[in-house]
Amino acid sequence: MAHMNKNYIPNTLSKSIDLFWNSCESLSSSEYMKLYSEIFTYLTTGWVALNRSPGRRANQPNDTSGILVERLYVFTKNYIRNKLDEVSKDINSQPAESILQYYKRSRDEHRMLFRTLNGAYNYFNRYCDRGKYRIGTDVCEIHVIVEYVDYEIQQANVCLLIEISSLKKLQNLLEEIFFPPNIVNIIVDKLRILLLDDNNYNELSIQFESICRLKIMKNELLKLIEEHVYERGIHEIKAAFTNKAMNETIDPSSYIETLVNLQTKYQTLIQDIFANDAACIAARNKGYAKFVNENIIIEDSGMMAKSEVLLCQYCDLLLKKGKAAIIDDDWDHKQKNILIVFDFIESKDLFMRIYQKKLCKRLLNESSVSHEYETSLISAFKDKCGHEYTSKFEQMMKDIRISEDLTKEYKENVEKNSIYDSEKFSVMVFMTNYWPLSSSPDVILPIELKSMFDDFTKFYLGKYNGRKLMLLHQHSYGELRMKISGKDYQLLVSTYQIMILLLFNEKPNWTVKQIQDQTKIESELLTGILSILSNKNILISENGFDSTSVIRLTDNFTSDKFRVNLNIPLKLNKEKKCNDLSRTIDEERPMKIQAALVRIMKKEKILKYSLLIEQIRTQFQPEVLSIKKCIEILIEKEYFQRDPNDKNTLVYLP
Repeated sequence: MAHMNKNYIPNTLSKSIDLFWNSCESLSSSEYMKLYSEIFTYLTTGWVALNRSPGRRANQPNDTSGILVERLYVFTKNYIRNKLDEVSKDINSQPAESILQYYKRSRDEHRMLFRTLNGAYNYFNRYCDRGKYRIGTDVCEIHVIVEYVDYEIQQANVCLLIEISSLKKLQNLLEEIFFPPNIVNIIVDKLRILLLDDNNYNELSIQFESICRLKIMKNELLKLIEEHVYERGIHEIKAAFTNKAMNETIDPSSYIETLVNLQTKYQTLIQDIFANDAACIAARNKGYAKFVNENIIIEDSGMMAKSEVLLCQYCDLLLKKGKAAIIDDDWDHKQKNILIVFDFIESKDLFMRIYQKKLCKRLLNESSVSHEYETSLISAFKDKCGHEYTSKFEQMMKDIRISEDLTKEYKENVEKNSIYDSEKFSVMVFMTNYWPLSSSPDVILPIELKSMFDDFTKFYLGKYNGRKLMLLHQHSYGELRMKISGKDYQLLVSTYQIMILLLFNEKPNWTVKQIQDQTKIESELLTGILSILSNKNILISENGFDSTSVIRLTDNFTSDKFRVNLNIPLKLNKEKKCNDLSRTIDEERPMKIQAALVRIMKKEKILKYSLLIEQIRTQFQPEVLSIKKCIEILIEKEYFQRDPNDKNTLVYLP
């Protein structure tokens, strides 16, 4: 109604007063709201027209809304005065004894009219007065504005005949009036400043209650919290690790503890300032998860420094024997820190694969500080992600316990039959499907080792009929006694190294080809092992390690230590290994997602589409599109179908 006729409102208002006057009834809600809306439009469009008037000076006071309301007052007063003049004439024409009764009847009949007009004009009075007050108020004093908006809504509810749905519209309208985009931006800038300085948190706390009562400002605050947590997290990590990231020497402990400290800081912020508001917690978590999974460390170092990888390394440092190993009374605190970061990492399946390899290595090398701690952490992962996530971890721990009992039983059998010294042999037996171990090619074992393996195989198959044992030479190790230049040494060596070194009891010189023929060790692996023994000055080669090169046992080996560790892993390209692992996980993930979807649906039978996606994302963090594709594939394979009555519900097909 941009070009409203100047007589439109007076005419409309006079008709409404006449309706009151003649019917002695109130307007309907729809009629009243129509009148109210037209008056409001008249005030606002008139305000714009007056303020755009060419004759208006720049320094003229901004009181045009009052001028417009005054015009309505004058018209209403004059119109009612004319109506009352007519009543007065009617009274004068009445007999004297009827005048009092006529007056009483007129007062009762027109009471609703005057009550309604009084309520409406009281409301517009407050609008003008409060509007002037608002103009002189600092826009950043948001709690004052919010209190005013609340007051207006309450008074409108009391004084005006407004339905609940209309009251909600009024509230939204007031928010638009008092919080246009430019004002919102000013307040957001003020809130951003308050968030940046811890000293301002008290003021922020005072403003928070008011902010929560306005949807538009609450949404802006949530965006600010998410943005602030992410940016501060990025800043802290960049300041602490930029130089290290370039050199690929990130300390997992420092990195994880930095993440934990940031989480603790912003948890305190939410508790103390935002009263643990659920929406604020969600905004904080969103910002925190973003910088945990996207920061300068990951950008500069790639796969080798993903948070999942560094968290696995942190766990390994704590649980592996060494200087960084966990202290007994500190485990609960450290486990809590692990779980804080674990909650926010996206690729939990990547974490699982890497953690499984680290756990496997600790158990194989008997380097775990405590099986109790291992079990405790696995149980915590299970609580977070479910049995399927940790089933392999649990079976690995179970295999270790069974192997300990099996070794004890076998040693008792050896001692009973006086076969050989039982202390020279121990064994671990694992279930193939649960350990990240690959089979090793067949080799020719020395007779000293073969007799022990054959005897244990006979014992095991007698106990577990129908099973098959597969030797993993690459993970086996032992000890050799070596005497050189009159000194004894105890060498800690791998099974492959034992096979090679025992050959030199037969003769002092062997070609590389002869060693390979005697052991059947693959040529690339053999070259790597010979290189390690040569670097340690155990074996000597005059011209490299090609097939015709002659290898001989050293005669001048010296060491300050009696026990010499030669069981050193072959060097691998870690970056290539990590990239291969990432590629493997990406290739396997669709099948894993499908398997998890089937497990969930088999248990639930009927489930909403959105809830199924939500449950699957506790274990995986692929794009929702990838999950949807897997669901469609399973529908095509008839694992489940859509409910005919509700396309958003899935039904499991047995």
